Amino acid sequence: VRAHKGYLGVESQPEQGTTFFVRLDMP
Repeated sequence: VRAHKGYLGVESQPEQGTTFFVRLDMP
């Protein structure tokens, strides 16, 4: 789980290249 300036990123195995981001600070 990675935090990116108000974003929450969830990544599966790099081989699959699946990335999922959720905004925490929606306007």
